[in-house]
Order: sequence, then C-alpha cells, then structure tokens
Amino acid sequence: MIKKKSGLQREKIDLGFLHRDADINLSLLGDTDINLSLPDDAFNLVVRAKTALERACPNTVSYADILFAATRDLLTMLGCPFYPIFLRRHDDRFSSTASVPNHLPLHPCQCPKSRKSSPVTASPWRSSSL
Repeated sequence: MIKKKSGLQREKIDLGFLHRDADINLSLLGDTDINLSLPDDAFNLVVRAKTALERACPNTVSYADILFAATRDLLTMLGCPFYPIFLRRHDDRFSSTASVPNHLPLHPCQCPKSRKSSPVTASPWRSSSL
C-alpha cells in the first residue's frame, strides 16, 4: 500500500513470512484519518527495495527477506555480532507447531546498551531451510 497526498493507492502485498498463501488486500484498512496520516517513508523504502529486487530476480525475494536483512544490519550497526540469515522464498503450504523448535535461536547475545534505550537482543539462527 502506497499512500499519497491525494489518497490511497491499493496494492497487494505478499506476506510470505506467514508460511501460507498470504496475499491480502491492504486496502481493507480503509481511508480513515489515522491510516492516511501515518508516516510511510520506511514502508515505501521496503516497497522500493522489493520492486528493484523483483525486477532483477523475479519470484525470489520476499518482503520478509528484506525485513530480516534490514533488522540484522541495524542490529550489527548497534554493535551486535553479525549473524547469518537464510534468504529466498520458502513459503510452506501448511504450518506445524512441531517445526517451531527447529527455527528458534540457539542463544541470545546482548548488544551494547544505549543511553536512551534498553539493551537490544539479537540471536544467531540455527541452520534451516527458512
């Protein structure tokens, strides 16, 4: 969904990180005042990154990949150790609670505490197909 001063442009977004066929129409959020007034710079940046990657590598990178990489890079800039993430679309057709333990972090690491915020925790992830 890309918001403009003149109104709301409707767009479907792939939520592959939900591990299901998860295309939703975000226009269901409506044109309420709060939805039109939210800042959208960060969201637009992710959409632009996804669009550029989709042109170069169609059907390969998901929004989840972009958010995972951005989060990891931000944590690294804050002083947390770099940890590998596994990118590429691996959408499942079903979900199972039995598969959850195999995708949890091995152990947490504490990042340096900033003067204005609490410590941020990052985790290296187990090797998996995700």
